[in-house]
Amino acid sequence: MGTNKSIIEIDGIPMILRVMNSLKKAGCSKFILQIKNNTNKEHLKHLMSNFDVTWNYDESNENDLISAINSGLMLAKKMGWKFAQLAPVDTPYVSSRLFEILSKKIYGDYDIIIPKSKDSGDGLEPLLSYVKIKPLLDKFSHLAPGKKVSLSDLYCQMKHKIIKIDELKEVGVSNRNFKNFNSLNDLQ
Repeated sequence: MGTNKSIIEIDGIPMILRVMNSLKKAGCSKFILQIKNNTNKEHLKHLMSNFDVTWNYDESNENDLISAINSGLMLAKKMGWKFAQLAPVDTPYVSSRLFEILSKKIYGDYDIIIPKSKDSGDGLEPLLSYVKIKPLLDKFSHLAPGKKVSLSDLYCQMKHKIIKIDELKEVGVSNRNFKNFNSLNDLQ
């Protein structure tokens, strides 16, 4: 996109605040923000005054998603967290209902709850999953260094539950809640 997606406004509200407000409304009280550098922190700091935020620097390679998630989850584990709700800043229409539902579905042996946004095709939304931290960190630790693997494929190798869009629609979550903004054209 070439710009910091998190501060792009939709209807006057930065995307990051839309996501954070949905998380807070769903009951999340502590947040780890994964950032690349102090410049990003300075751009976001003033927006975070209503949130209990811990900043975590993502030292992974530019597009190494698993390393970035691993870094955030390692910090969460050090802080004593057992579970984490993943939430990218570029899903500004995500609903607090989705977060509430996912957190209630992680019972028994499940290590990960993955929402599915589409009626056909893969449609898995791994970046909006609710996870048990220790099992996911264990899985990450067994990956071969430098090996590219799909996050969805990795999650599906674990004890997981997929929550399909039909079930989500019954409680007010729609495909729009998963809309991801990858370019400025997506904002139109």
